[in-house]
Amino acid sequence: MRWTGFLVACVLVLSASVALGDAFKEAPKSITLSIRGVIERPALWWNSSQARAATLMHQSGATPQSWEFLAQRLQSVGVSSIAPLITSGEDVVAAIEFLDKQGVTDITLLGASIGGGAVQQAVDRLDADRIDRIILLATATGHALTNPDIPKLFIHARQDFFVGRSIQSFEKAVEPKTLVELPGALHAQDLLKGPEGKFVEQLIVSFILN
Repeated sequence: MRWTGFLVACVLVLSASVALGDAFKEAPKSITLSIRGVIERPALWWNSSQARAATLMHQSGATPQSWEFLAQRLQSVGVSSIAPLITSGEDVVAAIEFLDKQGVTDITLLGASIGGGAVQQAVDRLDADRIDRIILLATATGHALTNPDIPKLFIHARQDFFVGRSIQSFEKAVEPKTLVELPGALHAQDLLKGPEGKFVEQLIVSFILN
C-alpha cells in the first residue's frame, strides 16, 4: 500500500483525537516483567488508564527512556506504553502478559531496528488475535509477518545503511501493509529526532488510533 492514502486517514484521526489533550500524561513507573515465570526484568510503564497500549522495543544502544517523548505523546491521546529494558522476543511476550493483567484490549507492537526484529520474533509466539497492529522503524529482519488480520506499518529512510533489511521484512509481510520511505539516512528511532520527526510521530499516533 502506498502511503498517500494513509496520510488522509492520519489527518482525520489526529483531528478527532486533539480533544483528549494532556489528560492522561504522567511520569513512567518502573515495573517488573516476568520471563517464563523464572526471570525478572525491568521495564517502564506510561499508564493512560485506557484500554489501548503500545509496546516500545528500542534499537541497539538505546534505553527504555529513549521512548519517553513518544510515550508521553501517546499518553496525551489515551494510549499507554510499556518499554522493556531488554530487546528480545521474550520481553515482548512478557510485556503482552503484563498488558493483559492491566485489562488492555487493543495492543500495538512498535519496534525500532533490532527491536523490530524482536517484534517479528514474538508475533510467532503470540495468539493470532492478541495483536491489533504492528509498526516497524527501519527494522532488522525477523520472522515473516503472515497474519492478514494485522495492519503493518513500515517506516525507514531511503539512505539508511540498514534499509535493505527493512525492505526485506516489508516484502515478506502479507497485506495489509504500508511502507513509508523518508528522505535522508537517519536510522530507526533517530527519525523521531530529525527534520521529519514530527511527521513520523504523527504517522505512528494516527496508525495506532486509526
